[in-house]
Amino acid sequence: MPNLTPEQRARETIDVMLAASDWSVQAKDAVNLSAARGVAVCELSFATGAPDYKLFVDCKAIGTVEAKPEGVNQRGGFGRAYPLFGDHWPSLLEVLHGVLVA
Repeated sequence: MPNLTPEQRARETIDVMLAASDWSVQAKDAVNLSAARGVAVCELSFATGAPDYKLFVDCKAIGTVEAKPEGVNQRGGFGRAYPLFGDHWPSLLEVLHGVLVA
């Protein structure tokens, strides 16, 4: 995959991970929120910007995902959650995953 930026490589990895977790990954110009229980819409535009993924469960928006190259620490996401939840973070993710895709 030459000529891809680190963020583009991160998006490809996230696409695979979402699909493996039974999320339907869709382009913003072909959205069908009823295609699956969990739908991730790529680069859906809002007045505040365009997150890499907008997540929907049962047709309701539940959050966003920003693709960042591996190792990038940011003010939100894992970089913010780990100090709050420490070693409990992986088990919390498993519970959330079970609730969101069950």
